[in-house]
Amino acid sequence: MSIQYVEQSAQLRDIGRADPEGQGRCSFSSQQATLRRLNKAFAAFFRRIKNGQQPGYPRFKGVGWFDTVE
Repeated sequence: MSIQYVEQSAQLRDIGRADPEGQGRCSFSSQQATLRRLNKAFAAFFRRIKNGQQPGYPRFKGVGWFDTVE
C-alpha cells in the first residue's frame, strides 16, 4: 500500500490544527512544496529502477540546504 501526494496534502490542514505549536506554525504552502519535492524525488527514483538504471536513493538535505520556498 502506498500513499500519494494528494492524500498527504489533504491531511496537512488537520495535522496543523492538531499541533498548533509544532506543524501548525509552518505555512501550508511551504509544507505542500516540501511534499511536492519529496514526491518528485521518489518518482524519479522509481522511474530509474523501472528503466533498469542506477537509481541513486534520494538523500536527506539539511536545514540550510534550501534557501527558497517553491
